[in-house]
Parts: sequence; structure tokens; C-alpha cells
Amino acid sequence: MTRLTAALPSAAALLAVVLLSGCGGAETPARSAPPPPTSTRDAEPCSFLPQPVITTNGLKQVSSNKAQTSRSCSWTSTHFSIMVLVRWDQSTLVDFAQAFPTSVANIDLDGATAVSGKSDSRPACAAVVFPEHGTVMEIVVGDTPPSTTDSACARVKTIGTAVVHEVRAQHLFPGPTTTAPPTTP
Repeated sequence: MTRLTAALPSAAALLAVVLLSGCGGAETPARSAPPPPTSTRDAEPCSFLPQPVITTNGLKQVSSNKAQTSRSCSWTSTHFSIMVLVRWDQSTLVDFAQAFPTSVANIDLDGATAVSGKSDSRPACAAVVFPEHGTVMEIVVGDTPPSTTDSACARVKTIGTAVVHEVRAQHLFPGPTTTAPPTTP
């Protein structure tokens, strides 16, 4: 009987473990959300265009691309298309200058100085800002003819301001945020 008496506490402990752990085997630990991106290179450019701008302008997302040295997101409406492109390769500014050869004055996008240019062959305009060393963010607008390039440039300024504001709100662009930007071009 001493052996049985000695075995009872061990059996009771084993039974308690089985009952407390349940019948389904080991549970998988809860998955936590991935950490937020710490740079524009790691972020999803589709998150840079605020929902009020999308809704107000009737935009529909048409693409999202991730390449070795770039990320982009594009939207379209009946009046214009827009793309937010983040690049970090050496030919970024050369490509920008070739696509938008007519220089437009530097513009302010939510406190960030942007270099802007317009197309010579279509109603399109773009602006570039530098959210971090070695990274360029382009905001490109192409208007539907018979619209003008000046109209596309006005959209770049308005929508680009909202984009930079959102990137700042995500803590991916240095500097203070301002009041909420306008949602219509």
C-alpha cells in the first residue's frame, strides 16, 4: 500500500495537467500584428492616399506593385489617374526628368518642398519629395483629355499635400503635420 499511496500524488498531478490543458492538444499562440513600417521603403504606398480623397474623387485602385527597388499604387477615375511611387534606385530622378521634362516651380506639399514637372505630350504632371535619405516618393497625375497639364498640376498639389500629410501621420516622413488637407483638387 505504500507504493500506491506514494503514486497517488503523481497521478493526481498528471490528471490535473490533462484536465487544465484541455482535450484538443496544444493551442497555437495568438498571432500578433506585424510591426508598423519604419520607412517609406517598407510601407504600402496604397496606404498613403487618404480615404476621403479616394471617395471624394471617385477613385478606384487599379494596381499595387512591389519590385526590388520600388513600390507603387495606382488609382483611376473618370477624370484622371494617380500613382504614388516610392523608389530608391539611382535612375529615379533621370526617369522623372525624362517623363516630365518641363520644370514647374517647386511646390509645398504639407510643409515638404517638392520638385515638380509636367509632360510635354499629355495632360500629366508629377511631384517628387524626399521622405528619407536615398528614397524618392513621386505623386503622378494624368488627366483625361481634353483636360490640361495645368489641371493635372493643380491635382498634384492638392492630392500630393494629402499624401504627404498621410505619410507624416504614419510617422514615415519627418516634420510636423498641419491641419487636415483638402480632399478635392
